[in-house]
Amino acid sequence: VMASHVLATVMSVCVLLVFFLLAIRKTLTKRVLLSILKSVLATALLSAYFTVPFLDAFRDGYVHLVSQYGNESLHEVFLNQLFATNFHTTGDEIMNDAISPMHLELPLTFGPATGVLFLIAIYLLLRLRGEDRGKKKRRLLFIAFGLTALSIFFYSSLFPYARIEEHLPLVAAFFDLFQFAWRLMSWTAALLGLLFLFVLQVVREWKGWKWVQGTILLFLFLFCYQAVNYNSDYSNHAETGKEIVDISRTGAMKLGYAEYAIVGVNPLESDLKTSAPQVQIGSLFQKGLAATVEVRVPGEAKGAFVEFPRYAYRGYHAWDARGKELAVDRSTGKVRVLLPAGFTGPVHIDFVQPWYWRAAQLLSLLFWGMLVYEGIRITFCRYGKRSCFHTR
Repeated sequence: VMASHVLATVMSVCVLLVFFLLAIRKTLTKRVLLSILKSVLATALLSAYFTVPFLDAFRDGYVHLVSQYGNESLHEVFLNQLFATNFHTTGDEIMNDAISPMHLELPLTFGPATGVLFLIAIYLLLRLRGEDRGKKKRRLLFIAFGLTALSIFFYSSLFPYARIEEHLPLVAAFFDLFQFAWRLMSWTAALLGLLFLFVLQVVREWKGWKWVQGTILLFLFLFCYQAVNYNSDYSNHAETGKEIVDISRTGAMKLGYAEYAIVGVNPLESDLKTSAPQVQIGSLFQKGLAATVEVRVPGEAKGAFVEFPRYAYRGYHAWDARGKELAVDRSTGKVRVLLPAGFTGPVHIDFVQPWYWRAAQLLSLLFWGMLVYEGIRITFCRYGKRSCFHTR
C-alpha cells in the first residue's frame, strides 16, 4: 500500500518536471526553485492536519485493504473523480472473474467538467494561433493540454487494460502490482489544475476578472454536480451483505465499502474477548471512539485481559474508575487492556490525540484562515478604491 502511494508521488513529481523542462527553457533558476520550495512548504502546512496523524498512525503497523458490500456512498470523493460522469465498476465481460480489480473499478469517463475545460482549451489554442504575442501562451497551453489528455487516456475506460491482461500477462502483473491506473490520478489532478490556471489567465487578459469569476463559478457548479451524481450513482447501485474481500488478492468483486485494516484482524468482529471464562464482563457501552465495560477478575487469575472491538491504532488509552491508566497491549491488532488479579470495576478506553496531532491541526487551521483572509482582502481591494498591495 505505502509503496504504491510512494510510487504515485514520484510519478507525479517526474511528470511535473517533464512539463517544466518542455515548457520553460531555463527551469532551474533561483526564482523557480524558490517558488517550488514555497509551494511545497505551503502544501505541507495546509495538509499537516491529515498527513501528521496518518503517518503517525501507520508508522508501526502493517495494513491491507479489506472491503465489504455496503452503502457505497460512504466512499471518499477524490478531487479528480469529480470530473467523471458515471462511475461504473463492471469491466470487460470477456475476462469475467480473471480480470484484475484495477480495470474493473476504473472510475473515470469523459465527464462534463473535463469536457468543458478541454473545449475551452481547444478554443483558446485556435484563437491564439494567429497572434504573434500569443505564441508562448499557446505553446504552454498545448503542452499542458497534451499531457492532461494523455494521462486521462491511460486510466480511462479507453485504455485496453483488459486486452493487456489477456495477451501480456507480465505487463498486466506490473500494472496490477502498483495499481498503475490509480497512481496516475495524482498527476492527472495536478495537470487538470494547471490547465485550468492557464485558461483562467488567458480569460483574464481577454475579458477581465468578471469573466474569470464566472468561469470559476461554472466549474464549481460542475464539480458539485459530479459529487452529487457520484454519491447518487453508488448509493442506488449498492450491494448488500457482509462478505469480506481482500482486493489485493482477489479481483472478483464489485466495489463496496472499503477501509484499511490491520493485517490479521477481521473488521466485522465486534465482540468483547477475555483471557478466560472466569473473567466476568458486563454489557459494552460505546459512545463514539470511547467504550466502557464492567469487569471482575478473580483474585487467583494471572495475565487477565479484556479485548475491545477497536483497532489498536496509536492513541488508544485505558483507565479504571479512579482515572489510573491501565496497560494496553496492541500486538493482536485490537485494543487489549491488561488487568491485575482481583480487579473489579469499569474499564474505560478512549482515543486521545497526541499533542503534535493537535498542533498540526491548529497549524493547518491557521494557514487556511490566512489563505481565506488574503483571498477576501484582495477581492475587496481590487474592486475598492485603495490598492491591494502596500507601497513603500
